[in-house]
Amino acid sequence: MRPLYGEIALVLGDDDALRVYSYVAENAKAVGEYRRRAEQALAPTIEVDDLLAMADVARQALDLLRALRLYELALPRLDDDAHTAAIIANIGLVQREVERFEEALASLQRALAIKERVYGTEHHEVASTLSNLGKVQSDLGRFEEALASLQRALAIKERVHGTEHHEVASTLTNLGKVQSDLGRLSDAESSARRALAIFQTQLPTNHPHTTTARRLLAGLGAARGEVLLNITDDDGPAGTDASGGIPNRPTPPPRHPRNISMTSNTVPRHSAGAGRAGS
Repeated sequence: MRPLYGEIALVLGDDDALRVYSYVAENAKAVGEYRRRAEQALAPTIEVDDLLAMADVARQALDLLRALRLYELALPRLDDDAHTAAIIANIGLVQREVERFEEALASLQRALAIKERVYGTEHHEVASTLSNLGKVQSDLGRFEEALASLQRALAIKERVHGTEHHEVASTLTNLGKVQSDLGRLSDAESSARRALAIFQTQLPTNHPHTTTARRLLAGLGAARGEVLLNITDDDGPAGTDASGGIPNRPTPPPRHPRNISMTSNTVPRHSAGAGRAGS
């Protein structure tokens, strides 16, 4: 809104501009509240697929609170556990993006329990949620819990995808960061080196995931007063993170430099006219 204030001030002067700007800002809040109430009232008449599509669009546009609201409106109408778990997990991802970490933790733990019941304990969907859970635990400073979640996710991904898959490398990078936070620098270096080796065989040199692993390894060396890897200016400062190039997910604002970006849960679409079901 500040650019708008500047334009008004050029025409009216600062005093009048402040009054007009305040009026516009207040009405913008009112419009947002009206939209929220309208969506809530109309939700029962909107197909659940359309609610989910609206939530996805809002998330792509980084209108995260609206995306969260729309996911929550769709949730009670999902009629099977797989859909329910996927949406609860997506709610957890958005809650993390808006820094509601405790809520994100609860959502991801709930999604994990459902996925384990639906898919079994060794499925890639379980590994995906474990990875995201580990990131939230890391955000909260619960590093031992994050370590356990990421190690379990890694073991599942290695069994499902093989040891040289990029999903394995992504988890290794996040695991290395948590190991670093715990002061386990040798383990962190081993994880970072292995992640980088996988990324370098599968992704371009300047891919965000490759850059993230390089910067983690360089940062670990700097922490020990060693040069483990030379980085270029394009890599950015050692010890920071790049946003991940995950398909079908917007690049988030740079709020969480800890981890490679989270993957969204792919939700199989309902058939037209799906009825309301309990959560």
